[in-house]
Amino acid sequence: MSLKLKMNNLKLFGNQKLLDTHKTAFLCSRKCPSDIILKSLDWAKEKKDKGECVISGFHNRIETINLKKSNKNKR
Repeated sequence: MSLKLKMNNLKLFGNQKLLDTHKTAFLCSRKCPSDIILKSLDWAKEKKDKGECVISGFHNRIETINLKKSNKNKR
């Protein structure tokens, strides 16, 4: 059964067009080297600049920093 058929019974909020876009999951260990953190920030900026959808739990510090970086100056 396709996602569109299942969605007939759902109430949706927010930008529903995101459901049809390619999504990239971002998961990160709580402990990682600083060079990886810097690379992840560059990656987040690149995704933001391209307007790409990133999903994550945003539970640890690095995931949260990337979320804030992605939402910074968002219009």
